[in-house]
This record gives sequence, structure tokens and C-alpha cells, in this order.
Amino acid sequence: MPFLSVITGTPISTFVIVKISDQLYPEVEPTFAARQYQKLKKKWHVFNNNESSTTLGFNRDYINPLIQTGWAEFKTLNNLPNNVEITVGHYGPRIFNLISYKEISLPTEIPSFHSRSIKPNETIFFEILMTPENITATKLKLQYNFANFLREHMLYFLLLIGDNGFKEDCSVNDFHDSKNTSLGNSWNKFAASQYFKIGDIVRFKFDLSNLNGNCKVYKLGG
Repeated sequence: MPFLSVITGTPISTFVIVKISDQLYPEVEPTFAARQYQKLKKKWHVFNNNESSTTLGFNRDYINPLIQTGWAEFKTLNNLPNNVEITVGHYGPRIFNLISYKEISLPTEIPSFHSRSIKPNETIFFEILMTPENITATKLKLQYNFANFLREHMLYFLLLIGDNGFKEDCSVNDFHDSKNTSLGNSWNKFAASQYFKIGDIVRFKFDLSNLNGNCKVYKLGG
């Protein structure tokens, strides 16, 4: 079958990728990555309407799917803004087509799956200041409202997901005591993996439409 007929035909599915200027890697819509996981390859050839293409490197992760290589070239080729949501057509394990894009002006415009989204009623987040005491501790003490949220939603374990793709399972300690609830026993390992520093404000963000313990964690300001 000629290549052009593949690209101009009906895609298997469509999905979005979102890149915000202060983050390391663009984030792929997780429902797409989970649904097509077995068929997806690490290298994606993404064509535009001019039949020019860029190869993007996918991390093959359906929990925290990311584009880890090729974005700068792709952005330049397609003249994309720094904060952008693109819609992509999927035609096969390695073949994709850029359908459209839109510039993002506000965090409330970002889809709820994304780490930077703060859509009202669809996301919730909590922020903790990094101090000399908590940045190297194996357990991170939580504020009352954060602890209460975890208890209300029966979240006994969290999967902390960092901007660089690193993930760490953390238990919720003293679950029924909101004044002493903490994350552990490997908070310091996760903090080191994200290069958090004393004085950083770290955000813990949840997608309320998919409240399964996955928590995007990043420092404000990139």
C-alpha cells in the first residue's frame, strides 16, 4: 500500500500530547498508551501535512508515557508554541500524523492527566516546602489536608511520578492519624532523583478522574 494512502486514511485512534515550557518531557495521553501499549514501539515517525517527518522517542510506559527524544526538532519543524497541546493520529506501531495543535495559555486549559493541569473539579494538588529536615528524610510528613485527602479516598500507597520519568512506590504511614501521616520509606530516594533542593516548593498533583494512587510530583518553576 502506498505510504500516502496510509496517512490520508482513517487513523486507528487519535490522542493528545502536551508539552509545557517548564517541564523536561512532553506527556502522552495515558489512556491511549495503555490501550495501544502492546503495539507501540520506542520510535515514532510523526508526519505533518507537508509529508515531512520527525522521529520521536517514546519511553514505552503506559503509567507515565513520555516523549523523551526528538521534541526540539519536531517543535521547530512544525513551528509549535512553547506551551502546546497537539492532536495526533495513530496509523500503526511506528506511524503517526500531526492532525492539529493549539497553544495553551492557562493551567486550567491543560488536560487533567497532565502534571501541570489544575482544572477545577478534575484535579487537586498539595504543596510542600523542602527544608533541611524533610528533603533527606526517609519519610515525608504531610500537612493535615493532604493526609485527610488520602484517608478520605483510601489511598494507602502512592506511586510518585517525577518529571524525568522516575517512579517510586511510597506507603502512607500512620494512615489513620492525620496529624502524623507521612510518605515513606523512600522519600529521600525520590527527592534525590528529582534534584529537589532546600527552598523548593514541591507540588503533589492528582487526577480526580483516575484516582488510583498515581501522583505527579514536581518542583514549581521547573
